[in-house]
Amino acid sequence: MLRLEIILIAAGLAFLFSVALAISIMRWRKKQRTLQLEANNLLLKRCYRIDELLSVLSDRYIPITTKLVLVNYVLESMVTVKSLPNSIALIEKQEEYIGLRKELMYAEQATKKEKVVAQAELVRVQGALKALITLVKAFASNKTIDMASAKQQLTMIRYGYLLAHCDMLMKEARDDLDLDKKARALEKYRTALAEMETVSFVPESNSVINTLKNRIQAIEGILFKKKQNEDNG
Repeated sequence: MLRLEIILIAAGLAFLFSVALAISIMRWRKKQRTLQLEANNLLLKRCYRIDELLSVLSDRYIPITTKLVLVNYVLESMVTVKSLPNSIALIEKQEEYIGLRKELMYAEQATKKEKVVAQAELVRVQGALKALITLVKAFASNKTIDMASAKQQLTMIRYGYLLAHCDMLMKEARDDLDLDKKARALEKYRTALAEMETVSFVPESNSVINTLKNRIQAIEGILFKKKQNEDNG
């Protein structure tokens, strides 16, 4: 009788242990599903942010290498996020992204080199480039890209950041010249030149720097002759 009681107690404990274990596993799985859902939603949010950045940034300011990294990231992420209800707008662009990736890989893309021409546009572009710097650093940290590539891309993104401001200053300077405000235009060209010379180690800056120097020299010559005429008069 005692032996039977022991067996029943052992069986009862085993059953309770099994139930407790099953409950623990169910809770663990539920937690894992919750964590996975949160991770997928964060991934989708990042993809939408990348999509926004690509729509804001002209190819003049974003390295093609970086653009290809972003496009690949979005396409690969679509596999993970496509089951989320709020992913529809992104998934609808899948074919567009596939086509863009092909164009970038084979250098067939018709690049868009629009320049910044207004302060509001400059704020948007520079804000997007700041976000891009954060993204590239994150990609380097999680080994999506190697450190050497990340360093090169960050250099070009920072160059694009200054180039955007330079483009706006040059547009404003041309407007000042149209209004015969040569001294004000000269100041803006000099400011643009000073900024671009900080990234003179970037080969792409050479043509911009030379253009700025030529325009500064031309305006300085006009102003010098004007002053001479005034002094002689």
